[in-house]
Amino acid sequence: MPIETNNLRIVISPKRRMAMVLLKRELYLSDIVSDVVRELSRADFNGDVVFEMLLTKGVSEHYYNMSFENRTFNMHSNQVVHTPMNAVVAMSKRYYRCHPELLERTSLTVRQIHYIREWVEK
Repeated sequence: MPIETNNLRIVISPKRRMAMVLLKRELYLSDIVSDVVRELSRADFNGDVVFEMLLTKGVSEHYYNMSFENRTFNMHSNQVVHTPMNAVVAMSKRYYRCHPELLERTSLTVRQIHYIREWVEK
């Protein structure tokens, strides 16, 4: 079951090794990280985190750079680490390929789901 807050939606993979964070609105990185840490610690999560912005903005490198400043959050070391932009995008694509059923369980519209699937296949 996804975790919902005012700012984000967290989907945890069936094996609990990865969580995908879907933003509902633009946030500063520190706000995202603190929300994610709090919610995942309640869920006793011990995997990796992938940040996504597809819920509201579609796939946009400009928005991605603005929101995450080329960073992801590493749950194992509990620190914000610099990650190349293309590595984050690649992880997100790989996650969607591995868990296509997650798209069907989101509140995304049919058009948004179609757009994401096209993006994943590129």
